[in-house]
Amino acid sequence: MYPPLLVWGLAVSDRKSMCTVEEIQLGAEMRWAFDKALSVGQGNLRLIESDPDGFVHWEASFGEFWLPQGSIGAMPTLLAQQLVDIYGVRSLIGPGDVVIDCDARFGTYARQALRAGAAKVIAIESDPARVECIRRNLEEEVESKRVVIYSYPMDLRSEEFPELDSRDIAADRAVRSPIHIDTLVRKLNLKRVDVIKFDVKGAALLLLEGAEETLTTYRPRLVVSTEHAADDGVEITEWITALGQDYQTECGICSLGSDWKVKPDMITFQALSP
Repeated sequence: MYPPLLVWGLAVSDRKSMCTVEEIQLGAEMRWAFDKALSVGQGNLRLIESDPDGFVHWEASFGEFWLPQGSIGAMPTLLAQQLVDIYGVRSLIGPGDVVIDCDARFGTYARQALRAGAAKVIAIESDPARVECIRRNLEEEVESKRVVIYSYPMDLRSEEFPELDSRDIAADRAVRSPIHIDTLVRKLNLKRVDVIKFDVKGAALLLLEGAEETLTTYRPRLVVSTEHAADDGVEITEWITALGQDYQTECGICSLGSDWKVKPDMITFQALSP
C-alpha cells in the first residue's frame, strides 16, 4: 500500500503515462481506500449456515451471500469492491440500463447494478460453483429474468452457447461453451446494451473483439479491468478508439508496477454524444 502522494509524484515524473495526473491522483486514493478496506473486510463477516452441497451462507455489510466452501478469502475483496466502487457502478449505471457482466463471479456486481437501477443484467460466469452461487444469491432476480445467467469461456471460436435454466443449475452440471457477445446480444434480442463490464484476467481484448457489433451499434459504457499483465491498457484503448465511436477514456483505480511505473488497473470508456 503506497501513499497517494507518492504515486502522484511518480505520475508527474512519468510523461509517458496514458492517464492524466489528476486521474492517477484519484486512482491512487481509490487504491489506498481499497487496500484499507481489504485489511478490515474479514472482520465484518458473520457465518449464517453451511449446507451439505459445499456452499456457505455469509452475512456482510453489503448483504447476505452464498460462496463455495473454502472461498472465505474472497470476501474481503468483494467487500472492498463494493465499498470503494472500483467498477464505477454509481456513475456508470442508471435506471433502465441493460448490463452485461463478463466474469460475474458470485453476483456481487450484478446486485450492485440492479440496486443502481439496471433493468436487466446478463451474468456470464465459467465456474460451475460460482454459477450456483449466483443462482442462490439472486434467486428472485433470476426467476424474474432480471438476471440471465450464461456460462463461458467467451471467445471467437464459436457462436453457439447454452442458456442455463435457473431451475436446473447444479454445481456439477453447469455447461461450459464458448460465447460470442455479439451473438448473445442477438439471441437475447436485446434492443439496448448500456454497460459492459470486462474483468476477465487477460482476455479483455479477445472479448472486446467478439463484441464489436454491439459496441458500434449500441455504444455502451465500458469498464475494463487491466490489472492482469496480459490486459494492456494502451492496446485496449487503441482498439476501442479505432472503432470510431468517439469513446472517451478515464483511468480508475491504479497501482505501481515493479518498475515503479504507475498503471491503471481499471479503465472506463464512454462514447460522447453523437
